[in-house]
Amino acid sequence: FDKMKNLLKSPVSGRAFSIEAIQEVAEGVVARVARVANNPTAALYRTLDEGSDLFTVTVRLGNSIDGRAFPTREAALKSVNNNPDYKVVEAPRVIRTDTGEPVRKMSDVPDGVEAKVQPKGFYLEYSERLNTRRLADALEDVNPEENAFKRAIAGVISAPQTALGGRLGFLINAAEGVVTRFSKFADQSFKDVRSLSKGEFGEIEGIMTGYRDGILGDIDTGLAAVRGAPTQPEFIKDFFSLYGKTPTEKQLKAYNALTDINNAAWNIKATDILKRVAERNGRTVRVWQEGSKGYDSIGVAIREQDIPENAVVFSRLTGSTLPSQLDNRVVYKLDEPFEAADGIKYDLVTDVVSTRVPLKTDVLGYNVGGPRNNDRLRQFIGTSYDETLAGGRKVTGGFR
Repeated sequence: FDKMKNLLKSPVSGRAFSIEAIQEVAEGVVARVARVANNPTAALYRTLDEGSDLFTVTVRLGNSIDGRAFPTREAALKSVNNNPDYKVVEAPRVIRTDTGEPVRKMSDVPDGVEAKVQPKGFYLEYSERLNTRRLADALEDVNPEENAFKRAIAGVISAPQTALGGRLGFLINAAEGVVTRFSKFADQSFKDVRSLSKGEFGEIEGIMTGYRDGILGDIDTGLAAVRGAPTQPEFIKDFFSLYGKTPTEKQLKAYNALTDINNAAWNIKATDILKRVAERNGRTVRVWQEGSKGYDSIGVAIREQDIPENAVVFSRLTGSTLPSQLDNRVVYKLDEPFEAADGIKYDLVTDVVSTRVPLKTDVLGYNVGGPRNNDRLRQFIGTSYDETLAGGRKVTGGFR
């Protein structure tokens, strides 16, 4: 997957869209933040390129009058009505007098350059993943997960699927295509698996099933919790515990190949889902927190007028809250209902601990060997639900 990302960035293949196009979308975010926060000092602070056409922008805001830092954290948050989408950061205190640029500490100031120390202050930051799917609508072959990769599915994916059989073949099908120019990366992995004898393949299949269903490793936490496959030494140890012998060199190569395929499949699917979440400006919402424990879910901020009349909103501060009691607090609609301590479920929450830009692991769980307990499954599965919420409202949803 990393090789695919790097090739997409190379001059040979070209970028999906121009830097100028990304900059235009980023400036649109800045303008929206300035309007919503009623703060003309909003300015683009940084743009982070995560690869696979995933970009995150951060907007920084100061005092709406002169742009200077807020005197306290409380004053900063008050300016945005304590909106949890905003994060308070400490303002740089050491400023070079020659350029006016901030530096982290006095020791970073070059010899012969004067600097002054500012009073302690704070800025607000707002981060958002850019909706690159909007740009993709106007271009061909801009989304590798949805266009270029899929064109190669017949030539690169189908044959190995037949050779591998149903139990491990879904790993390759889940990758949903690797474009022809990427086939040299995928072909080697497929060759390493196809080189196994029937007996060798059966042993690898047993190990992968054990990883997938929790038979091997830490059953309490599950390998999904660590978001990664066992290392080669761990694989050798598990292989010996199951079969009383060490794997052959060909089996080691095949295990590494299947791990690569599994990781690529997960990355491709998670990237696609993440882009769809960004299209809705979805955020990872921390509904509650107690010590190091908490509950996170993908959610989208909604307007009060869009809240159903029979809805009940959960607040970690006041419990069940009616729409008429919200008093302009930010409300998030969760993609998956949240179950409170009393067993009542909600898909609308307010007074949340915090929100942040979603990550791949927020939108799609990772499991070594693919989804559990479904040998014929051809794709990773998200959560689906059919629930009765607080107030008696019934909801269904989820994704596959």
